[in-house]
Amino acid sequence: MKLKYRNITVSGGVAVGKNTLHENLKPYLEPLGWTFTSGGKLLRDFSNEYVQPVASLAPDDFHKELDERTKKLLEKGNYVIEAWLAGFMSKERTDTLRVFLHCQDDALKIDRVANRDNISIDDAKKYIKEREE
Repeated sequence: MKLKYRNITVSGGVAVGKNTLHENLKPYLEPLGWTFTSGGKLLRDFSNEYVQPVASLAPDDFHKELDERTKKLLEKGNYVIEAWLAGFMSKERTDTLRVFLHCQDDALKIDRVANRDNISIDDAKKYIKEREE
């Protein structure tokens, strides 16, 4: 089956449903050969692969290399990438559907984090505030 897009990026803020959408797309796209990854997985893989060099890289160099790896995956095609800035990294690509999720309802975000991480409402508020700063 020929699809209009070769990639999908799912991005957005904290507790807006990025991972939920990412997981819900799997039953439809995995049978077509699509690969699913996340910014967290890419970061862990990169860190594990470059344990020694990472310590010597300046933060900018580290992030540039991680961005380049993400762009290379998008060049391959048939990727769904869930990450905070995934859409930004694909901004020049016309073959990529960029989905940005946003939630203005703070109570909903707090509830999502509290239930997802099994933490108190106060801890969820702190977590969201730290992540959004």
